[in-house]
Amino acid sequence: MLEFKAIEPTKENILNLEKLRYNAYSFFAPFLDETQSYYFKKIMEEKILAIGAFLNSSLVAGCYISNSHNSLYIEQIFVKKEFQNHKELRIGSSLMEYVLKNKENIEIFFHENFNYAKVEPASNSLVEYYEKLGFHESNEQLDTFHKRI
Repeated sequence: MLEFKAIEPTKENILNLEKLRYNAYSFFAPFLDETQSYYFKKIMEEKILAIGAFLNSSLVAGCYISNSHNSLYIEQIFVKKEFQNHKELRIGSSLMEYVLKNKENIEIFFHENFNYAKVEPASNSLVEYYEKLGFHESNEQLDTFHKRI
């Protein structure tokens, strides 16, 4: 069963998320210290909220959210490589839907109200994916898509 929850910003939790993110993007660098990553630092500073997706209590996906661009800004969304094309589970889409449906918790975290969610697709192949989730190209910023929430 797929479950979602905010990830407590501990060193161990964030390292697990960052390792999963590297796996999702096929990024392998054994010499890299994940504690020096941009996201590790921002999550520890509580400037980014991390939400995890768990399958049978095992972390399989993550989403990093900030309050950039005056919005609920999806910084990163990533799914463990072996689950990325699992059609029945729809882990990435389910995680995104969870985030958007639970905006109140995100607003509490940032002490802010959001009218829009924004995302920047990492590649042109993701544009259609975000459009299916109700996002539209923004006129304000290049390569940014938004959705009223």
